[in-house]
Amino acid sequence: MPIRAISRSNVHDDIRDRISTYIRENDLQPGDRLPGEESLAATLGVGRPAVREALRALEAVGAIETRKGVGRFIGTFAPETWISNFTSDAIIQSFTESEIAETRCLLEIAAIPEAVSRMTPDDLNNIRHLLDRMERKVVAGQRVVDEDISLHRILMRHTSNRLIAAMLDAVYALMAQSAAAEHWEQSPEMAERAAIDLAEHTRLVEAVLARDSRLAQQRLIEHFDTTASRKGFHRFWHDMYGTTPPAEGS
Repeated sequence: MPIRAISRSNVHDDIRDRISTYIRENDLQPGDRLPGEESLAATLGVGRPAVREALRALEAVGAIETRKGVGRFIGTFAPETWISNFTSDAIIQSFTESEIAETRCLLEIAAIPEAVSRMTPDDLNNIRHLLDRMERKVVAGQRVVDEDISLHRILMRHTSNRLIAAMLDAVYALMAQSAAAEHWEQSPEMAERAAIDLAEHTRLVEAVLARDSRLAQQRLIEHFDTTASRKGFHRFWHDMYGTTPPAEGS
């Protein structure tokens, strides 16, 4: 498959994504050679300096390697290099909002049964207060992003897998940053969405307060079914947990 050209001239952040997609879609393996800078620039419709910087970013995380006088080749991915070189901005630019949301859903669904069993009385009081604040804000036509993220952060912070907890905390930070940059205003559609989200969070919190881990997982699945429908990704958790997904479009 060819590398798709970039349709806009000032899309520096897209270059790395297009090259990464080209590598993935063509199933290139460590040691396979990449097209040269001049070829990439011509295909993408951008300048060589922009291509060079994107290649350097990919090299920094081990996705590609440069052999002096020979060219650039697919490298061996090194997670520790990725973590040390990529900022949260780079992560946002490297993955789509849908990919980040899908990963978050899968991790939370897997982690919630254990997390609920380890919650403290203070945690339960905090999620009660957050749900009350969400309800007041929804009634007042206000945005509830902070309360939503805080509620999920409390739910997830007791998972015994520290990597899952750290990954989710990073995702929550990205969500808050993205939401802060968005223009938002109340509308009938947003009011309807907010009411649905509030109802789903209410059912989730009720299960958590009852310390019913499996019911909490089911309520979270129902909530993330809504998320998947809005963002357009597959509900993989139904395949994993043997549950029945809602009808298409619901």
